[in-house]
Amino acid sequence: DPNEKSDALSIVILKSIAKDVIKYLPDELINIDESVAMASSTPEIIEPKEGEKNMEQELSLEHYLEIDKSIGMGFCMDDEDFYKEILSTFISQSTNFISQLEEYFKSSDWGNYAIIAHSLKSNTRTIGAENFAELSLKHELAGKSGDGAFITESYEHFTTVLKALVNKVQGMI
Repeated sequence: DPNEKSDALSIVILKSIAKDVIKYLPDELINIDESVAMASSTPEIIEPKEGEKNMEQELSLEHYLEIDKSIGMGFCMDDEDFYKEILSTFISQSTNFISQLEEYFKSSDWGNYAIIAHSLKSNTRTIGAENFAELSLKHELAGKSGDGAFITESYEHFTTVLKALVNKVQGMI
């Protein structure tokens, strides 16, 4: 039956998407029911309890400032000069992104906030700053879903880390 094949394919695709999304969620939002885990590898997403701190704020600043140069060099075909150009571009773009984030944050323009967070995610992956890219993804998804509460709670941390990352990259050139 073609419908059964289509349904089975849909389930496989949904499980694959869920696995990708789950790796970006803080641990406290994931609850794996062991009885269901045997039948399905898709964890249940739960809402954080009142008063819980955002997981990204508990991680150290150094965690978000980690840069795996080999990843960045891979994007630059192992060309050191090209990597330095990418780092320079990151610095100039991020300076603009910081002011745009502030503007969109102050006006609660979560759609445009998400666009900037998306750009930051892509740019930081290109330089090898995977941990910050994951943080940017959380802000991108929050902006896309209009989750102003998450953004409001974590905006200061996000921009503080971004500014520190820009300073670190400036020292790499």
